Amino acid sequence: MDPRKQTGICESDTDSRADYMADIRKGDHVFIEGELVYREYERTIETDSGPVKVMWPLTEIIVESASVMNRKDKEERKGAA
Repeated sequence: MDPRKQTGICESDTDSRADYMADIRKGDHVFIEGELVYREYERTIETDSGPVKVMWPLTEIIVESASVMNRKDKEERKGAA
């Protein structure tokens, strides 16, 4: 399964950046620079009394740069101790 579909939406101005981000595995240490953007939009939800329009919160992560931090493999760390 595509990791981008497991963790959320990954939008990028280039396919190579999105592919790079998709290769990050669970447990990898990453350094990310960017900003968080909080906003709301109007959404219609279904209730017992019919559809209701509500303001829905949304958090976007705007990534300027990201890099995977170099770490030794577990086997290398065990040998160094």
